[in-house]
Amino acid sequence: MKRSFISPSIYTQGENRLLELGGYVRRVAGEGKIFLVAGKEDRQRISHLLEEALRAEPFPLVYGDFSGRCTEGEISWLAELCAQEACAAVVGLGGGSALDTAKAVAHQLGLPVIIVPTIASTDAPCSAVSVVYKDTGELSRYITLAKPPEVVLVDTGIIARAPVRFLVAGMGDGLSTWFEARANSRAAGGNGVSQAGEAIARRCYEVLLADALAAKAACAADQPDEALERVVEAVLLLSGLGFENGGLAAAHAVNNGLTLLQETRPYLHGEIVAFCTLVQLVLETAPAEELATVLDFSAGLGLPVTLGQIGLGGVEDSHLLTAAEAACSPGNPMGNMPFPVSPDHVLAALREADRLGREFLSCAQ
Repeated sequence: MKRSFISPSIYTQGENRLLELGGYVRRVAGEGKIFLVAGKEDRQRISHLLEEALRAEPFPLVYGDFSGRCTEGEISWLAELCAQEACAAVVGLGGGSALDTAKAVAHQLGLPVIIVPTIASTDAPCSAVSVVYKDTGELSRYITLAKPPEVVLVDTGIIARAPVRFLVAGMGDGLSTWFEARANSRAAGGNGVSQAGEAIARRCYEVLLADALAAKAACAADQPDEALERVVEAVLLLSGLGFENGGLAAAHAVNNGLTLLQETRPYLHGEIVAFCTLVQLVLETAPAEELATVLDFSAGLGLPVTLGQIGLGGVEDSHLLTAAEAACSPGNPMGNMPFPVSPDHVLAALREADRLGREFLSCAQ
C-alpha cells in the first residue's frame, strides 16, 4: 500500500506573528501584487496589525472582499478579479470558509497561497482541501488542491481575542482527528495512512485532553498562554496534518449528511463534528471508558453531546434518515471505515449517541 505525507512548507505561530507577513509575501511572490481574500469584519478587526505589517515591509495589496461562504460563485468571481489584477499570490485571512475560498482561488489560478487564520474554529488552514457549499448551506463538494498552502501564519494574539465559541468548535473538529485516522489505519491495507500521520493525529487528541479547559479560559480572558498556544497548534497544525495524512471517516461523513437538515444551520462545523465523533464511536462499538472520556471532554467544554444540542431534538427517524443516507452516499468518507456502514446503522448510532449524551448530562447534574 502506498503511503504519503503532505504538509505546508512553513507553519509559524505566536503572538504578533502577523507583523511578519511582508517577509513571507516576498518569499512566495517577490515584488508582485498580493490578492487578499478576507471578509470586511475580519479586515476591520486586525486592520491595525495589517497596517503595521505593511509599514514594516510594504507590498502591493489588492482587496477581494469575501461574502461569508465558500461557494462556486464566490470562488469564480474572486478568481476572475485576482486574474484581472495580475496578482502573484493569494493571502487568505479569516475563518475556515474564507481560507478555503482563498485556497480554491489560488488553486484555480496556479498561484501560491499564504493562510492567516483569525480564529481556530476548524483545521482548514493547513489542509490541501477546500470545502465548497451550496448557496443554501448544504455541502456541495470537496476540492482536492494541488498542494497545501506555502505558508500558514498564525497570530495567537488575534485568536485569543476572538469569541471563545470558535476555539471550542475548533477543539470539537480536532476531537475527531485521531478516531478518524485510527479507523482508516484499521481498514484493509491501512488506507495509505503513514506512521507520521497516525502519530500526529494521536498527539492532537492527547493535547486536547490535557489543555482544552485551560486554553478555553485563556481565550475567555483574551490572554494567550502556553495552554492556548498548545491547543491552537493542535487544532490548526496537528489536526490539519492528522486528517490530511490520516483520512476522514464516519464523523465527517455523518456531519456532511447533517448539513442537509435546516435545523443544524445555526451550529458551527466543529460543534456538529463533536457530536458526530460520538456517533462514530457508537458505530465502532467503542469501549465504555473511551466513550466516557469523549463525553466528559465534550460536555466539559460545552460541545454538543445530544441531538437536541444541534437543533434536532424530537425529530422523526424519517428526517434523520435523510442525513444518514447522505452520509453513506458515494464520495463521502464513510467508505473509509474498516467495516460496511448502512444508513440504518447510522440512524441507530445517531439515536444511541443521543441517548448516551442525555444520560451523561442527566448524571452530571
